[in-house]
Formats: sequence, structure tokens, C-alpha cells
Amino acid sequence: MGLMKSVITNVPNAITTGGIMLTCFIGIANIVYSIVNNRKTRFINTVTTSRITWISELRNYISDYISLIPLDSSIYMDKYTNRNEFFQNFYKKKLLIELMLNKEDDFDKNMQDVVIEIYNIVEEIYKCENLIYKGKLLDYEKLDTKSKELTINRLVEDLDNNTAKIIKEIYIELLEITKNNIITMDAKSIIKMCEFKGINRIDDIYIICINKLVGKLRDKIGNLVESSQNLLKKEWDRVKKESEKGKYIGNERNIRSYFLIMLLCIIVLFICFIKTL
Repeated sequence: MGLMKSVITNVPNAITTGGIMLTCFIGIANIVYSIVNNRKTRFINTVTTSRITWISELRNYISDYISLIPLDSSIYMDKYTNRNEFFQNFYKKKLLIELMLNKEDDFDKNMQDVVIEIYNIVEEIYKCENLIYKGKLLDYEKLDTKSKELTINRLVEDLDNNTAKIIKEIYIELLEITKNNIITMDAKSIIKMCEFKGINRIDDIYIICINKLVGKLRDKIGNLVESSQNLLKKEWDRVKKESEKGKYIGNERNIRSYFLIMLLCIIVLFICFIKTL
């Protein structure tokens, strides 16, 4: 009878103590839950913001790179004297794009290749102009015959083999060359021969070659724009997927943590209740 009375007397105290402790533990659980959830949210937002910034910067770099490229051969002629300043800026834009891309990723690598191809084509256009305007090169007119030949040799050898082949094809077609010994000659040897013999139409051949290279340039720029659109779309899709995945994982972990804390609270409350009896 005394034991029963003691139990009855202690039950209200135990309930009161347990209620206070449960309230404290629930408050702590909510604080922990909020901290964990906020950290996950901040992390997701940081990753998403970084990707959005990357997408925006890459788009701007590509736009700036393309905007520098003249798509009219006459513009290259007009800007020939400013070529060094142009290439300094053009090369900088190329590097900025390359640094934004991951060469280990096939998609990025393909885009990087197109950016480099465009740069190389523009460079070849100016190499052709160097041959047209060789008289404007520093002290060229003051050189003796041998030194002029060495300068021409250097300019011709600096041409890409594919550019030299285009010049050869134009030369054969324009001058209606039928001699087999000329047709079978190395492309750069033909260019040197034209320069040394002073063939009148050689500059016209270079201009036609520049027009062909500008045509290639337009195609490559089209490829770059298309690749850029595909890459940016892929990255936007990745941002959405990672954001949704991060939220799902974060919520799942938070709910699991919350229930574990609640279970711990119940166990502690039960032990406290037993001890008060």
C-alpha cells in the first residue's frame, strides 16, 4: 500500500520533469535541425551561384572573342598596321576561354579545338598579308637582294602547309598552269618561285587565298556558336540536377537526423521517468 502511494505521488513529479526535459530536447533538436539544414542550403546555393557565374563569364568571353574577328578580307587589309595590338588582345581572349574549359572533358575539348582553329585561321590570314605588304616590314626596302630572299623564305616557311596548298591551287587555276613539273612542285617552292621571279598576279593570289580563309572562318565561328549553345545548355541542366539532388539528399539527411534526435529524447525521458519512481 505504501509503495503504491509512493508511485502515485511521484508520477506527477516525473511527468512534470519529463515534460520539461522533453521540451528542452525538442528545442535542441530544432536548433540542430535548423543549423544542418541551413548549411546544406548555403552549400547548394554556393555551388549553383558559382556555376551560373561560370556560365555567364564563358558566354561573355566567347562573345568578345568572336566580336574581334573581321569577316571581310578588306578589314584585315585596313587593320594591317595595327596587327600586333589586335593579336595581343585576340590571344588574351583565346586564353581566357581555354582556361574556363576542361580539356579532360570531351565536350569542352571539342569546343577548345574550335577556338584554337579559329585563332590559327586568323593567324594564317595575317601571314598572307605579310607577303602582300612585305615592303612595309621594318627596313625591308633597305635590304640587299640576298637578305630580301631570306626574308621571303622566312615568310613563306611560316605559312601552314594547308595554306600553302590553297595558294598553289589558286596559282595553277588562275594562271592556267598545265606543265607537269610545276603542278608536281611543293606548294611552298611554287610560292617562293613566284616571289623571286616577280610574277605580277601573286598578290591577287594571296587575296583570293585570304577570301577562302575568311570563308572557313565563318564556318568555324558557326561551329563555335553551336558548341557554345550546347555546352551552356548542358551546364544549365547540370545546375538544375545538382540543385535538386542536393536538396533531396539534404532533406533526407535532415529528416533522419531529426528522428534520431527525437528517439534519443524519448529514451532519455523514459530513463528519467524510471529513476523518479
